[in-house]
Amino acid sequence: MTHILQYSPRQFRDLLILETIHHVPVFRAYQKYARKVGEDAMSYQDYEFWYMRFLRGDYSMDYDRSQDPKTRSLMDMPLEIMEQIAGGLNIREKMRLRKVFGSLRTFIDTTPSNFIKILVRFESERTRLWLDDRNQKLDLRRSDRVAEFEHFSVLYDSKATWSMLEELKDDDCLVRVHRHRDKIVPKAIHWEMAMYNMFFALKNQKQVLEEISIENKSLGNFEEFETRLKCLKRKIRVKKVKIITHYSNEESMILPYIDPVTIEELEIEMKDWKVELKSEEDNKERIRKIMETEVWKKAENRTLHCHSKIDFPFELLMDCPKFNLRLEHSARERTTILTSQVQQCVQLSCPSVPWEWIMCLLEREFDAIEINSFFYHIPIPNSQQYFEIMLHSRDIKITRVEN
Repeated sequence: MTHILQYSPRQFRDLLILETIHHVPVFRAYQKYARKVGEDAMSYQDYEFWYMRFLRGDYSMDYDRSQDPKTRSLMDMPLEIMEQIAGGLNIREKMRLRKVFGSLRTFIDTTPSNFIKILVRFESERTRLWLDDRNQKLDLRRSDRVAEFEHFSVLYDSKATWSMLEELKDDDCLVRVHRHRDKIVPKAIHWEMAMYNMFFALKNQKQVLEEISIENKSLGNFEEFETRLKCLKRKIRVKKVKIITHYSNEESMILPYIDPVTIEELEIEMKDWKVELKSEEDNKERIRKIMETEVWKKAENRTLHCHSKIDFPFELLMDCPKFNLRLEHSARERTTILTSQVQQCVQLSCPSVPWEWIMCLLEREFDAIEINSFFYHIPIPNSQQYFEIMLHSRDIKITRVEN
């Protein structure tokens, strides 16, 4: 018996009678009671028991609850029923439910997840995370990945991004969700909260993810992400992986933890605006290490998108099967673009190459067949293949095609 019944039964009885007479909802009545007396005076379960007795008109305080049969809890339900309950919840509902008590948290954490897409972007003062479980769809006439990400993702903001919000303290985190009330989490770090929720989704994959996209825009301690990847029981099973780098090394922290068995598409976009490799040798070594990974070798569709002004090491292409290459800058002699080394690629895209130059090159140095002013074919000697060349407003695309 709680101490309020031991030492002040009449006081408790008087308080409870008033609440039941006015039919105050039991949980609201308990909140008022806890504010007056203190939460440690009585648990909610005990309060609810006495409240229901008084509501029925039984005001006796002599009842001994120790003789009651043991009550059943939520965790006493059959496992099949619990799985059905958890299976019908979305990510936010699961995250709230697991906070109820320890046993329920363990159950939720061991329940297979049903996510199809995970997109995350880390910044120095903000993290944006979208865990897509098919329950959210944007009503657009066309598919718009950027709009979906901005619309459905959860924002974890630090004080630096909301300096005018007085109730947000320096060590707090503001959690913002579209069409949901903003929530301030005290003494929390934005990227830690995002990583916690992301790895909750990765713990028990029910199925192979359709896509995972990771961008480290300006988070200096991104090494913590790799530390958490190491703690996963198995590698991430996913079909498509996109990594956007800003520090010239993020792919080395992620690719070793991707399951090469399930990979179909891999894209690495090297923006590297925070830390850029200055040496051609360092850049070449980085590309070589990417091409040596099992994930790169197993992927059917591979794309490198390079923003660096350092010359791309085309000589590495001789040892690599087909893949897609997009160069934002090309400082090397432009004839390199269509040499035999590059002919191992499925698609090459170079925005800096002007039309006039490429058209003259096609006519002068290659046996190109002009289909129209924007479309060429180049036969590949001793094979049944040819290069399909399309000239666009900002770039040229070269695709290897079977006859």
